[in-house]
Amino acid sequence: MDFGQQRLQQQDAAKMMMYQNPGYQFERRTNKSLIVEVTMGTSPNTFDVDLFEPLLIDKLSDIYLDSFTTFNAIDNNAIENSFIVLHINEFNVQSNIATNLHTGATSFDSTKYQSILIPNEATDETNTHVHKGKKMNYVCSSNPTKLTKLSGKITNAGTSANPPVYGTAFAGTGRFVAEFVIVARE
Repeated sequence: MDFGQQRLQQQDAAKMMMYQNPGYQFERRTNKSLIVEVTMGTSPNTFDVDLFEPLLIDKLSDIYLDSFTTFNAIDNNAIENSFIVLHINEFNVQSNIATNLHTGATSFDSTKYQSILIPNEATDETNTHVHKGKKMNYVCSSNPTKLTKLSGKITNAGTSANPPVYGTAFAGTGRFVAEFVIVARE
């Protein structure tokens, strides 16, 4: 085969490659950031927020709590205020609990079951407090999904049905910001 024929075959091969489907193989970021900012309204413990744009988790991923900040949270001067319990319905948190605190004669306190526990660093109720600052705490794993909203509940460590995280003087003004990092598994 002479040089001219080889060159024509290479040009034809190049034209065919240009119109072939590459399988949509491109570099994807393995980390995604999700910032949840919630101002507590009339319901002091529950929240429901829509995402600005849908969050697509396209492969098995691990979710980490990177930072957690509150404004007007109760101070940690009592044992029931020693930590914050955050439950997000859309996260498959598989935490278990063992406790000797009972809510009744035979029932156990299950408010912390399948929730995220965050130490309460607040020393007063009128400031902003960073409770978890940039540490990448494992929360759960997630299968591929598309998230359009997040809902859940935030309470303190008390054993009552709905222990508040925000003081009664600050009803409707309490706020928290949670930053999650979603890391795709290789």
